[in-house]
Amino acid sequence: MQPEAVLQESEDFMNNPSWTFVKEEDGVRIFSMEVESGRKAFKGVAIINKPFMAMYYASTNETYRKQWDSMFMGVDCVEDIDASTAIMNPRFHGGVASNRDMCIFYTKRVLPTGVLTATKSVEDPRCPPQKGFVRARVIISGMKFVPRGENECEVTYVGQVDLAGWVPG
Repeated sequence: MQPEAVLQESEDFMNNPSWTFVKEEDGVRIFSMEVESGRKAFKGVAIINKPFMAMYYASTNETYRKQWDSMFMGVDCVEDIDASTAIMNPRFHGGVASNRDMCIFYTKRVLPTGVLTATKSVEDPRCPPQKGFVRARVIISGMKFVPRGENECEVTYVGQVDLAGWVPG
């Protein structure tokens, strides 16, 4: 998998003109888009009153993520490919459904205007499905962090994920 191709796919997905505004909740503008087989993808955009590097670090650091994402259980690094790219195995609480794990290709790019991250599921024998988890598949997801002044940043998140298994409707 080529990092630049995955980053471009994530950025193109963010900028797709087919996103439909759903609502604004807690300062997050929420969008959806119908994709393959009637599934929906989602997008959230928010202005956060924190420096952009602090927001980037909080979203990509396992210790900090557990403080704000109650569904996040942890992540194992399967392989550090280089300073910007890795194969990872994150795990999430399922709530009323089964817990989920993924085997993802993660990459990031520093932009002149911020940082872009992208993930996509991969098959890797070093990352087998975990006992007690349903293997979800990330078709594409990404985050973009753009500074909007010294202590403010815009965060955009997009995701198209097949959660697999049973999910309450």
